[in-house]
Amino acid sequence: MNSPAAVLLDFAVRHRGQVVARFSAAADPLSAGDLRQLLVDAIRRRGTDDADITDYEMEMRPAGEDVLITTFVATRSSNQS
Repeated sequence: MNSPAAVLLDFAVRHRGQVVARFSAAADPLSAGDLRQLLVDAIRRRGTDDADITDYEMEMRPAGEDVLITTFVATRSSNQS
């Protein structure tokens, strides 16, 4: 996950609109793969199945700043066809 363009970012994970997790991590903000893996890991740390990933969204900000870069959402598990 630590790609050459990785920078420290702050994340807020929402489940159906409610913030359920906040954390900081190094990730490439332009890598859908990095962001998807961070979201999956955050869901699993809650003890929840990532099969419900479409119920979650992840806000991304530069570390220590309030400026929203984007809100990331993912489709169902990449293991499903």
